[in-house]
Parts: sequence; structure tokens; C-alpha cells
Amino acid sequence: MKKIALITFLIISKSIFGQDNSSEIPESCLYYFYDFSFTENDETIQIRYPEETRFISGEEPYSSYYSKNESIPYNVSNGNQLNAEFSNEALKKIISLEFVDENIKDFKIPNKYEITHKSNIKINEFGEFYLPIDHKKDSIHFKDTPIEAYTTTYSYVGEIEYFDSYLLLEFFEQPAYFLINRKDGSKSFMSSGLPNYSPSGMILLNMFTDTATYQHNESTVLSIIKKNINNEAEQMLSVSFKSWAVSPNPDDYFWISENEIVFKVYPIRKFIFEPNPNVLKSQYLKMKIL
Repeated sequence: MKKIALITFLIISKSIFGQDNSSEIPESCLYYFYDFSFTENDETIQIRYPEETRFISGEEPYSSYYSKNESIPYNVSNGNQLNAEFSNEALKKIISLEFVDENIKDFKIPNKYEITHKSNIKINEFGEFYLPIDHKKDSIHFKDTPIEAYTTTYSYVGEIEYFDSYLLLEFFEQPAYFLINRKDGSKSFMSSGLPNYSPSGMILLNMFTDTATYQHNESTVLSIIKKNINNEAEQMLSVSFKSWAVSPNPDDYFWISENEIVFKVYPIRKFIFEPNPNVLKSQYLKMKIL
């Protein structure tokens, strides 16, 4: 009888206190991903886990965000199966991840590409705003725009002084960050995720949490682009991490060296249901580009 009671308690405990309900991200799952591509010897390799993510009526949706993938990874280009350990080690050769405490902020270094908030842009109750152009001789008006059954939303993020430009977030199913030149109002695409240049400008890292997959494989999409010896931009990697969500606030990102950045992250299951950083428990994650 006692044995049955113990088994029942363990089942209930796992259901109530399971990892998917964790208020913190288990360190063991930092490198877990769905999809990962990188370049090696001038060849682009894309690794993917064919996890079951479709919603099936009457069954529990795929929700193993904090556990190892159950499927076998494969090389997208040729369909060949890969060893899971090879996939993980390939990622760890490019970046390292570790949790750090809040005191890491004392090691923040100056960055001329930092996103600032000096323009004092006023946003009305409807989310509309104007961006002054050419020393306030002109301005550009931004407001949400309906497109058929959907809406394109615009958000003022800040400005990057080095580029003499405003940073704007345009969202239509997926985010897109644009620069708006403060002199002539010209618009140029910058990145899909929140852009963070390294202090030298040689590395561009951008991330966003993709919660619009309409399935159950929401993830943090990371892209790292690095300039080569010819000053040409080359993508180092693209990866979709499945266990943690990143802060949408640019103030939560800072560099502590030319190849080390620190930012706030949240357990992705918590973030999906309540994407409000003000009510979620955050952790500082340090990423080193190797």
C-alpha cells in the first residue's frame, strides 16, 4: 500500500513540479536546439532534429523544452543521420554558454554601437509616434497598419549614435529591425532579431524569441555574423535554442569583452504564456564566441 502511495505521489509531483513548469532554466539544457547551421571548410552544414511538434487533438502537445530531443538529428543537405553528441559538440566549438550573477554588470565595457534612448520620442495611447528628420525640419509618422486580416505594428526601440539612425521594430508575424537615418529618413533593414554589435563592430549578434510558429516548437533564434579578414560579413551560425527565451529589452544586453556578451533570459514555457519580462524571473546568461 505504501509503495502504491509513493508511486502515486511521484507521478503527481512530476506533473505539478515538472521541468516545463520550472521558474528557472536548468543549466543542463542550455545547448538544446531544434535546428543549427554553420559553415565548415567553406561548406554550410544544417543539422535538424525532426521532433514531433504538430498539435494532435486529444493528445498533449510536444512540450519537452527542458529535456533532450527524442529524435535523431540529420544533415539537411543529404538526409544522413548524425550522432547527437557530434551535433552538440559542433555547437560548443563555436560558442560557450554559462549562467552568471548580476555582478557581471560591473564588467560592462563601452560600446559605440550601443542602443541608446536620447531622442525622447513620445508615443501616444494608440502606439503612434513621429521620428524627427533633418534636425526636426521634417518627421516620419509611424502607426500600426492593417494588412488584410493582420496588422503590421511599429515600435520605436532607440537609436544607434554611430549610424546616426533610429532603430525601429516592424512586426508582421515575425520581427524585423530597421534603421531610419536621422538626416534623410532613409530606411534600411538591419536584422531579424535585436541587433547587438561587438565593441569593434566585427561581430553582429541578433536574437529573438519565436512564439509565432503556430505549432509547439517555439524557440530563441540566434544568428551570429562576423567580418572576415577582407572586412566582408559572413554568417558564423544560425541556431534555434529550445529551452530559453531572450529579453526583448535592449537595455538587458551588454558586452564584457570583444567576444563575450551578457543578456537576460527566461524559461521559454513561462515566456510563451506570459511574455512580460516585468513579471518573470530572469537569469543572466553569458555567451562567448570562440
